[in-house]
Amino acid sequence: MRKIRAGDAVVIAAVLALAVLTLLFSFFPRRAGKRLTIFSDGRQESYPLTEDREIPLSANGYSLIVKIEDGKAYVLSSTCPDKVCIRSGPLTKQGDTAVCLPAGILLKIDRGGDADEDAVAG
Repeated sequence: MRKIRAGDAVVIAAVLALAVLTLLFSFFPRRAGKRLTIFSDGRQESYPLTEDREIPLSANGYSLIVKIEDGKAYVLSSTCPDKVCIRSGPLTKQGDTAVCLPAGILLKIDRGGDADEDAVAG
């Protein structure tokens, strides 16, 4: 039988530590988001998740319709070839994102307010 070498022990310890951290973080639910921020062509626009609406977007020759409904945002339709943005499903929690790479559009849910910092030191 072969003995465990020091390098093997380090790899095993790292994998176990990663598994424990993953398990611990799964117990901390993410908060519901309050705003949808859309990044496109170097610009960003924000919309509250409390107001239902459809947002038509166009970039790089592609068109998308983003829908905000019942506190969720999702891509309703897209002319891009792969439709990954549609398959992203509804975005509701802080940090949820959907991307349409061909159009160069990013959708992100955040907590709202004037800034989107994770913490304020003072």
